[in-house]
Amino acid sequence: HDGYPAICMTAHSAEKFCEWISTKTGKKYRLPTEAEWEWACRAGTAGPRFFDAKEIDDYAWYFENANEKPQPVGEKKPNPWGLYDILGNVSEWCADKYA
Repeated sequence: HDGYPAICMTAHSAEKFCEWISTKTGKKYRLPTEAEWEWACRAGTAGPRFFDAKEIDDYAWYFENANEKPQPVGEKKPNPWGLYDILGNVSEWCADKYA
């Protein structure tokens, strides 16, 4: 659905999409590792998130503010590196699991 995050996708489907778009564009795409995702989420900060906990509504969709459904992408503020929707809204697939 245009403007919304991809949902109802298996890890296998996400990996196959990376293969497809790599072939189509000639550039290498892959799922990030869990460590890479966390690094991007923190945007160079040392704490558990790049914003103060009271600012969560400015940066993330979550159970209490999303009306129990996925929300359009890019409607919240980006992190300091300009990445949108890095926290909340829908789950993400990574190339490995946090243990």
